[in-house]
Amino acid sequence: MADGRISMSGSVFTRLLVVARWRFTSAASIRSLPPSQEFQGDDLSFALTACGNMVFTDSKSETFSRPSYDGHPSLAEELMHRIYCLAATLLVLTGIVVAQESEPQTAADYVNRGVARQKKGDLDGAIADFNQAIALNPSDPATYTRRGAAKADKRDFDGALADFNTAISVNPNYYQAFYNRGVARNRKGDQDGALADFNIAITLNPKYVEAYNVRGSIRSQRGNLDSALEDLDKAIALNPNFYQAYTDRGIVRNNKGDLDGAIEDYDKAIALNPNAAYAYNNRGNTKGKKGDNDGAIADFTKAIWLLPNFGAAYANRGLAELDKGMDREAEQDFQRAIELSARLKPFIEKEAGQIRQKRAARQKP
Repeated sequence: MADGRISMSGSVFTRLLVVARWRFTSAASIRSLPPSQEFQGDDLSFALTACGNMVFTDSKSETFSRPSYDGHPSLAEELMHRIYCLAATLLVLTGIVVAQESEPQTAADYVNRGVARQKKGDLDGAIADFNQAIALNPSDPATYTRRGAAKADKRDFDGALADFNTAISVNPNYYQAFYNRGVARNRKGDQDGALADFNIAITLNPKYVEAYNVRGSIRSQRGNLDSALEDLDKAIALNPNFYQAYTDRGIVRNNKGDLDGAIEDYDKAIALNPNAAYAYNNRGNTKGKKGDNDGAIADFTKAIWLLPNFGAAYANRGLAELDKGMDREAEQDFQRAIELSARLKPFIEKEAGQIRQKRAARQKP
C-alpha cells in the first residue's frame, strides 16, 4: 500500500460483520439479507480461515489469498494486519452486533427493548416501547406493571398507580402489580395503602421476599418494631443472601437497643454487598452509640466514598468528629451536609447542641 499501512480487505471485514449479524438476528432477518451477503458454510470456520490466510478477495468465491504489500511487510505490519482480523472475528465469537438494530416486531420484542432501555436509564424510551407492546397485546398485566414502574421512576406516581390498577383489573392474582402499587403508594406517603397492598401480595405469594422486606421497613418506621422484625426475619429465611433485609433488620435491632445484633446484621449486609453505602452509614451510627467514634468515622467515610452526595453520612461523621473534639473537621462536614440537603440543618443543630452540652459537662471539675 502506498502509505505503508496494513489494512484488512474491506470485503472480508464486511463479510465477518454479516456473519456476526447472522449469528445473532432472527431467521427472518437472515432471509432478508441480499443474496450477495448471505453466509454460506460454517461461520466460525470462515472467520478462522480468513484470519489464517487473510484476504477474502471475492464475496461470491471461496478463494482466499494472502495480502499483497508494496515492499516487504514489517513484523509490526503483519501483527497489525492480524489484529484487525481478530477484532472482526471477535464479533462472531462474542456476539457483538454492529449491524443497525432491527426494529421490534412483536409485543415481546418491544417489552425486551423497553426493559433494556429502562436499565440504562432511558425511561422515556422504555415507556414508549411499553406503549407499543400494550397496543399489540393489551391483555398482559406484566407490561402495564413494567410501564408503571418506569413512570414511578420518573416520579409520575399517579400515572404509575393507574397502570398498576389496570394490571390488577386484567389479572386480580398478579401479585407483582400489588407489590409495585404498594411501593408507589409508599413513595407518595400513603403507608396505610402500601401496607394493604403488601398484605395482598404476600397472601398471593407467601414467598415474596421483597414484599416482606418493604412491609417490615414500613412497620419499623411506624414504630411497630416486633412486627417489623418478624417480616425481616421471614425475608432473610426465604433468601439468606438478600443484603437489604439485613440492613433493614439492623435498623430495627438498633432501635430495639440490640446494638451488637445490629452491627452483626450490617456486617452481613456489607459482606454480601461491599458497595452498600447505607449499611456502612447505619453501622457507623450504631458504633457511635457504643462509644466507638473512630470506628464510626471510618464507616461514615466509607459511605461517603461510595456515595459522594450522601448528605446524612457527612452529618453523622461531623457529629462523631465533634464528640472527639475535632471541631474544625466537624464544621466542614456540617457545611457540606447542609449544602447537599438543607433539611439536615435542624437535625445537625439539635444533635450538635446536645454533644456540646455533654462536652461541657465532662469538662466541669
